[in-house]
Amino acid sequence: MRRARAARTAPQATMPSPFPGMDPYVEGHLWPDLHSRLPNEISRRLGPLLRPRYVAWLATHLVEDEAPEADVGIMYPDVEVVSPLEVRIVNVEIRDAALNDLVTSIEILSPVNKREPALSRYRRKRERLRQAGVHLLEIDLLRRRLRALLSRGEKEDGG
Repeated sequence: MRRARAARTAPQATMPSPFPGMDPYVEGHLWPDLHSRLPNEISRRLGPLLRPRYVAWLATHLVEDEAPEADVGIMYPDVEVVSPLEVRIVNVEIRDAALNDLVTSIEILSPVNKREPALSRYRRKRERLRQAGVHLLEIDLLRRRLRALLSRGEKEDGG
């Protein structure tokens, strides 16, 4: 009888990590490499699943980092950084193959677009996508900084 009771009170197994084999919060010297490779890998893997109706493209734009010293050692080597600095941001766009209409934007958030002034610009971009009826998937692997998502009642200026 005691064995049966002990089996019932044994600790429950913990849920396996949704990111087996990796730290989902890759902050530090690995971040720049991950941030440049991840969009390409997402596009490469989605492409065959989307064809022939849709295509996955990489969309690159530059964001001016007005305070790069905030992320020395994360995005930038531990050296003197000259402000402002242009940062290459790559996201994946899913487009209708026939019409070239943007259907979904997959955004991999970077430290630069999680702090002001780039955070406000990113929030405006997200709102434009929403108004255009574009689906948005945000991948935020960084614990640091503000979340790009505005909470209920929060204003664009953070108030």
